This record gives sequence, structure tokens and C-alpha cells, in this order.
Amino acid sequence: MHVLDVKWFLGDDGLYRHGIQAWIDEAERPVTRVLERGETITWTLVGPRRCIGYRDGKGRLQKCPERSFVKRGQKRCGPCSAMDLYDECVFCDGSICRASPERRDHCRNTNYSVYAVVFGDGTLKVGVSVRNRLLTRWLEQGADFGAVLAEIQDGKIARRIEHRLSQDKNAAKAVRFGRKVDALTTTMDLAEAERRVQAIHDNAVLSGIIGVSGSEQRDLGVESLDPYYGLPKIESVPGIWPEGRVKLQGQQVLGEVIGMKGPLLVVETGRIVTAINLKKLVGYTLDEEREVNYFSQSSLLEHL
Repeated sequence: MHVLDVKWFLGDDGLYRHGIQAWIDEAERPVTRVLERGETITWTLVGPRRCIGYRDGKGRLQKCPERSFVKRGQKRCGPCSAMDLYDECVFCDGSICRASPERRDHCRNTNYSVYAVVFGDGTLKVGVSVRNRLLTRWLEQGADFGAVLAEIQDGKIARRIEHRLSQDKNAAKAVRFGRKVDALTTTMDLAEAERRVQAIHDNAVLSGIIGVSGSEQRDLGVESLDPYYGLPKIESVPGIWPEGRVKLQGQQVLGEVIGMKGPLLVVETGRIVTAINLKKLVGYTLDEEREVNYFSQSSLLEHL
């Protein structure tokens, strides 16, 4: 199972599921390995890390033709990065568009939401999402509250607003994994989340850009995301794995799944609760057949 990404998706029953998106054997399309609460995982990480492939003009993942090795901090090899039609959009700030003409046309005619999310420790972050996957995007990040600030047709304008708002003193540009782990044991009521979002909602930059772009500023409506996660109460802050720049190749993971929140997988091994950063597994192959025992758990125990 070659790990591509962390996956949150809406099931046919109307409930959100979560797990790992991966290439399996010779399958032409990626599959999702759903992680269910109460199941026991036994993983061995097999390296070196390999390219996850590229997205075509329709946004579909395609396999790397060469299954190339990739360096630390990279997900794609050079050729796949060049073929990926969405890479340029990830770092867009609304100033200069470097995407292909076809991708730019699609972006110009797509509806986007500029949003604010709040985490349990009080951190607020601004972002942009295609409107029809807004809630999924909030859950992918592991946020505790979410609110739409503006609805816009044209991603370039949406990114420009996001970039300007991210410079607000009340907004964080990124949320470290450690802060997301800390938020597992902290609580914030809806009123406090609304107060924090209100400060961004009232930002003169937002109303100014909205006014000249012809977009629509939304009335404030903050939604609690806790019901979608279904995590049980966690009494103390879990240990973090992996921690630092530890070598992951050959590491083994054993534990009972407690739940997921964004990219954070909470497992229990014995009486030890650990938060696993699933993003760190991208590019590795997970062997679920190799024998793993409690006493070999250097991956989960020696770093706590």
C-alpha cells in the first residue's frame, strides 16, 4: 500500500469517513484504506519513499510512470511535478497566475469560499476551498470550528483575499501538528470561536476587496465540527509520532484506533495514547502483513 495522502470523504450513508489514500498493487485508480475506530493496525513502513504521481487536467491522480524515488520534503519527482496541473495553484496568492490556460479558465468559472477555521487552542487560520468540498476541507485540517467569510467566482480573487487576510494579526499562516495535538485536550465554546472569527470578518481588507470584486460577503455563521469527528474524550495530551527527523524506514506501528482528526490518527498501544501524523507517511509503502509485536514498538514507545 503506497501512501498518497490522508483522506476524508462523505459516505453513501451521509456520514464522513477517514483513512489513507493509496496505490495498491496494479490498480489503475487510487483506493482509500478506511480506518475504523476499534480496529487494530499493524504497519511496517517500507522505503525508500516514492513519487505519488500527478494530477491530470480533470484532477484525477495518475501513477508515476517510473515509480521514482523522492527526496525528503518532496512528494513528486521532477517529471510528475511538471505534469501536475494543480501544483501551481497550491501556492497561488492571487497576484500572478502560473497555471496552464485551461486550468486558469476552469478556476475563473468555479465557485470558491474564503473561510476561517478555529482550532481548540484558539488558533485561527484563513483558507480557500472549492465551495462543494468546503466541509471536507475543514475536516482535513482537523479544525474545531469553521465559518465562510465570502463566496467568490474565480479562484484568483479568492486567493488574493486569503493572502491579504492571512496577514491579519489574529490569523496564523499555518498550524503546527503539535498545536493540533494539544487541541485534543482543550475545549472552546461556540461563543469564543464566534468572537475570534468576528475579528477577521470585520477586517476592513475583506470588505474592501469584496467591494471592488463584486463578490458576496457572508453573514457570520460559525459551525462546530466536533460531531463529525466522533472522538472520545482524551484526558491527557498524547505523545506525538513521528517526532523530529527520526528515520521512518523500517519503523513499525501497532495500536488500536481511537479515531482521527484531520491528519492526526489517535491510537492506543497498551495504556499509551499516541497521535500519529499521517502526512509523514506519504510516499512510503505500508506493509500490513508483516508481523509486529508490542516489544518492537520503537516507533511508538521510545520517543514518548
